[in-house]
Formats: sequence, structure tokens, C-alpha cells
Amino acid sequence: MAKSGLNLRDLPQLLTPDSALILRNYLLTSEGGLTKRKGLEELFDDAGTVGITMLEKWTDDIYIYSFGTTVKAFELSTETKTTIKSNFVNTDFDGARYGDYFFVASSGDKINRISRTLDYNAQTSNFTVGDILTGGTSGATATILEDADAGVTGTLTLGNIQGIFQNNETITDPTGGSADADGTVGFTITEITAAPKARVLTAIDTRLFAGNLEGDEQALQYSEVDDGTNPPFDSWPQSTLSTDGGTVRYKGAGAINDIVNLAKNIIVFGDEGKWAFTIDIIDSGGTLVKIENSVMYRIDAGGKKALQTKEGVFYVNSQGLWQLVSVGQDNIEFSDQEQLTSVLLGNTFFNDIEFDNASLVKDDVTNTLLIALDNDSTENNSVLTYNTELRAFGTITGWSINRFLKDGKKIYGGGSLTAKVWQVLEGNDDDGVDIFSEFYQELGVGALWTRKELQGQYIQGELSQSTCLNIRFDIFDRSGKFISDKLILKWVANLGLQTVDEYGSASWGASPWGGDVDSANTIESFNGAHERIKNFQRIRVRITENSKVPHTINWFSILTREKVPIRVRQLTNIT
Repeated sequence: MAKSGLNLRDLPQLLTPDSALILRNYLLTSEGGLTKRKGLEELFDDAGTVGITMLEKWTDDIYIYSFGTTVKAFELSTETKTTIKSNFVNTDFDGARYGDYFFVASSGDKINRISRTLDYNAQTSNFTVGDILTGGTSGATATILEDADAGVTGTLTLGNIQGIFQNNETITDPTGGSADADGTVGFTITEITAAPKARVLTAIDTRLFAGNLEGDEQALQYSEVDDGTNPPFDSWPQSTLSTDGGTVRYKGAGAINDIVNLAKNIIVFGDEGKWAFTIDIIDSGGTLVKIENSVMYRIDAGGKKALQTKEGVFYVNSQGLWQLVSVGQDNIEFSDQEQLTSVLLGNTFFNDIEFDNASLVKDDVTNTLLIALDNDSTENNSVLTYNTELRAFGTITGWSINRFLKDGKKIYGGGSLTAKVWQVLEGNDDDGVDIFSEFYQELGVGALWTRKELQGQYIQGELSQSTCLNIRFDIFDRSGKFISDKLILKWVANLGLQTVDEYGSASWGASPWGGDVDSANTIESFNGAHERIKNFQRIRVRITENSKVPHTINWFSILTREKVPIRVRQLTNIT
């Protein structure tokens, strides 16, 4: 069942059964079968009329998201949405978590820092930074990161918050600090005056990296090293000292789109190329200084968005999906270890596809990379899938995802047309809408110049009780003329055979026999027919289904008979 995924590069009549012409809304199983992908389940809807432009995890309970000029927080435990700042200058956002703080970049504003704070009054003894704060009534606890002490009143910045602090309860720390809570824990956002205005932001090691700066879109500026004091990255000194920040640029690569790291290499992707450098520390006359060592400068198709995985860095550009596993050496041209993984999609697949607003995420459960993109649209309206184990591509339709977020084994997607967030690959429908799946494959039968006869069909998989798949056969007749829907079959679960206990205890709602496919509410089904098609040259099969129930196709086979060579005499001897 097309365990090599889509192959749109080679002639269909020369493809092996491992390759498909259409693979829509299926994910490949490790056994080589096709399982209908799961759907979208709403997490929250902010009723916004524009898409989600940032969706990031801050803590186990808080996601930070943006739409329009607004940045908000969503608390999973209480399903509460809180506006943090609604008047950013521009609508582009990027964000990075670092410890107990979250940092936000938007091109019209300097980098902002978000923290959790609790006001207090009636203080009888000062608090100690680093101690554990405890609520006398609630029993809630948190680490004191900062204390803005104004006498009997003040504000604590907190991290690792466990529980809910209550208004007016006594709050204490183990070294004697004591006061009354003046309200509840809230969100505080602070502009970092020393930081730049940037479009791209990421935290790597103990520094913050900002790219595509205002007035210098090819530049990357990085912060000082976090020295353990709070808040981090409040100053951005530019010097050669080992702990200070700096600025690097490569104008040949154009405007910076993304920044990732591969080991100690900082890789920067631009519109017209990519480059990489390291920050090395040396002893210069008894003073530790830093040196920015270039590792790679490349002028090529660049990169729009990148993702670091255990298989290396995946990134996308106008040519497709690339996998970079090593940046090579600067003194050896093109020593990078990378490959265009999407070569089997052919030269025209990406003609109408744009990655300007792409988002990448890796589902480690199915070893599937999800790439949100726009396909002949102004907004992201499709998803390209890549199984990193089988190296196979497929497509997902019905999703309009602008940003992905991964939280453990769960993956979320923010809408590209609305301020709505869903858990993806969850449930069996797309937020109440049926999922349409389609598999289309040419079946190599005999020699390309002979007549054949279709004599029978067999198929096996796991079906739900209400699954109904249509199996359609297209042919090329003896003259090479294409004829669609020459034969149409219907496949439903064979309840008469599957309800008995002869071959085990399989029943509705159990897992498939002997396999690890996630097919709850399905049961193994093997079926066949002896419908005939006479006198064809080539044959294709199309399997479609549209419902809110799951199914898996493990294998499909046809019985054919090869006849005599096709009688054609249209080539003329001119010698």
C-alpha cells in the first residue's frame, strides 16, 4: 500500500506498487499499510477573524498565542484566555520560552518579556529571592524569581507555580518573608529597552538570538549569557567579552527567516541562502573573550522555516523539503551533508506552493513530519506529510493551520483563517466535518504492450462497522485512451465472518489482530470479488471514503490474465 508514498516524478506505468499517485489524508503505518489520519478536536476558540500567528508552549499549563496585534495566554487547567498586550505595532510574531520567562518578538516593537507576578501588601518581613513562596490558605507554592519591594507593598515575580494563590491570604517564605496577597497571580509584560526590534526569535543554550532586525534584515543579534540572575537577557551589551552579546550578518543570504542550532552550530536561514557560525571562547591575555567563527556561507534557495529533530534539521524553501545533518566545513565548498528529500514529488509539485508562512512539527508517535503550507492560496490551506522512517510523502487536506505547537505527544494547530486552536491527529473528524480519504495507484500488470484481462480483486484491512469504501478502476484501453470508472466496487466490513470467535476474540472496539495500528472501533476485514474488465493496456485503482469513522488498508491485490500483444502498426519505416 504505497509504503514509499507519493511518486510524482516518474512515469506512472513504470512505478512499483510501493508508490502512489494520490495519497490524501492517509498516514503510513510501520508495516507499510495506510491508516486514515485522525482529525481536529477544538481546544479553544477566541472568536478572532484573523489567523493565529504565534502558538508556543510556556509552561505545562500555559500556551502563548497571538493574532492581529494581540498576544494572549491560554491556561489549560482553567480554560482561561487572558490578554497580555493588545497594541503591538505589527502583526508578525515570534516567541521563545527561557526558564520561567517567555520572550516575544514583533518587528515594530522591541523584544518583550512576559512573567507571572503576584502583588502583596501588609508586608511584615522581606522576602528572599530563590526561596519557595507558600500560600497560607491555598497551600499553593512557587519559586520567588524577583522581588520589587516598595516597603509594605511590592510585587513578586514567580516561577514553577503549583496551585492557585488566593487574594488576601498570608504568603510566606522559609526565611521569614511574610505579607498578604494583594490579588491573584497575573501576567506582566515588560519591554526590554536594550533589546532590538526583530522578526525572528529563539533561545539557544544560555542566550537569546534575534534575527531580521529593524533596518538590518540580514543581521542577527544575540544577548549576553544568562548568569543566573533574574530577569535574564535584560541587557544586550556588544563586546568581545565571553559573556557579552554581539551582532553577526551575512548579506548574501538576504532577510533572515529562521534560526536553529545543530550541536554548537548556529544555523541561519535567509531568503537567498543559509549560513552558520559558532561562538567560541578563548583566553586572551588572561581575559576570556569570544570569537564568532564562520562555519558555512551558502547562496542558494535559502530557507523559510526550519525544525531541529533527532534526524537533523528539516527546512523548506521553493525547491521543497530538505534534510540537513551536518553543516560541513567552511574551507571545503559544499561539504554540507544535506539532501532534497522531496525529489520524488517532481519538478512541478511546488509550483503553486508557498512556504512564506510555513510551520513544521514532528509527530514522534508515527514518525511523521507535518508541514503547513499554502497551496495556490493566500493562507495556509494544506499540509504535506513526510514519514522520516519510511521516507515517504503524503498530503493532508481539510486543514487550515498557520502554526503548529508540540507538547509532549500532543500536537496543536492554530488556524490560518480564525483565532482557533485544535488538537490535531485527534478524533475521527475535522471539528465535526467528515474526513475524505483518497488513494490512487497505477498497478503494473504484465508487459506495457500486451492486452490484459482483470479477473478478480482482493483487499484486506481494518474497518469500522459503518465504513464504506469505494474502489474504482480506471483503464487505458487497447488504443491507449484513458477511461475513468470502468469498474466500481464497494467494500464494507464482513460482519457475518467477523462476529464469530473462530480465529480469536477480535470484536468491535478491539485492536486489530496481531498488529499495533491504532484502530480502536475497527476489526480486521478480508474481502474479494471476481468482477472482470476485458482488454485493457494499463489499469489504475482509486480507493475513496468520506466519513467520521476510521479504517486502515493493509494490502490490495488483483488477479489478471495477460493476453497477446496489442496490434498497432502506426510506426513508419523511413530508412
